[in-house]
Amino acid sequence: MRTTSFVSAVLLAAALASQSPTPPSPPATPTAVRLVYELPVDALQRAQRGQTDRDLEQVLAETVANVQARIGDEAKVARQGAIGFTVDLANADAAAIDLARRRIETVGKLEMRIVADSDYLVDGVSFDLPAERAQLVAWLDAGGREKLRADPTAIESFHDDPKGPLAGKHLRWFVHRIGADARNAGQWQPSMQTWLRNACVPAFTDEDWNAGAIPTRIQKLPADQRHLVELVAVNMHEMHFGNRDLDPKGITVALARDGGLALQYRTIDARAADYGNWSEKHVGKYSAILWNDEVLMVPCFMSRIPGRGQISGSLSATELETMQRALQASPLAARPRFVRQEPGK
Repeated sequence: MRTTSFVSAVLLAAALASQSPTPPSPPATPTAVRLVYELPVDALQRAQRGQTDRDLEQVLAETVANVQARIGDEAKVARQGAIGFTVDLANADAAAIDLARRRIETVGKLEMRIVADSDYLVDGVSFDLPAERAQLVAWLDAGGREKLRADPTAIESFHDDPKGPLAGKHLRWFVHRIGADARNAGQWQPSMQTWLRNACVPAFTDEDWNAGAIPTRIQKLPADQRHLVELVAVNMHEMHFGNRDLDPKGITVALARDGGLALQYRTIDARAADYGNWSEKHVGKYSAILWNDEVLMVPCFMSRIPGRGQISGSLSATELETMQRALQASPLAARPRFVRQEPGK
């Protein structure tokens, strides 16, 4: 009887132990790490086209300086080999490493342009958007859709194709990624086709769109693949503004009018009047805000805007802070290619 009671007690203790929650693992101890990067030579060569005042050595030196400016005193950036560099982080945990990689791997190129419009006629340049759409759709149907799904930069092969844009270099299609709607669980964000009409072409199928509900099969994909791609026609002939037109001291992250966060920017004094005239000229038209050669947002000009504005939308605080740091430095000639992570020294 005593033996039976003892065995029962042991079994009961084991059962209770199996039901007890496993104690959480202690957080990883911060440690020194080194991130190793290379700059893709082909991308560097494309960036250098038409620039005779800089060689690859100068571009690499500028890249190291710009990455150091983004990281600040939190890391040490140094050249490594012919086309590489390293970033040493002291006392870095997983979150710090992820944040550092965001800052390093963002090209940081900002452009504010005008969405292509069929009413445009300047210096003999005009756009037949229905015909341009048909040209792009033919490329998508011939395999371009699959290429874009694998790599959004594949749109460049359409621009280089003799059967590419009818307006040639004056028109370019930029990728816009449609992600999950933060305000409506399980739904896609709105497509820009709703208001851009002929200036927007979906690179996804009706099955992918699923009447606005994210299909289960897409929800199961890795986070960086849970999006759809559409293409927006951008006027490359009209005046535009970019990094060099912005005052680094005027770039801040602050509360937006809707209560969320936004990146606020200010042009340099020499471009403020041009920016005001540009916005006034295009009242009622859409501006394409391009970040790293992808469409971030397409605000409509409602009135003349002085040499300042803000970029908001569905960007997180981390994404806005990454943009701020990148814009306060200079854009990189090419996106650094992450090679490996190794113990720091």
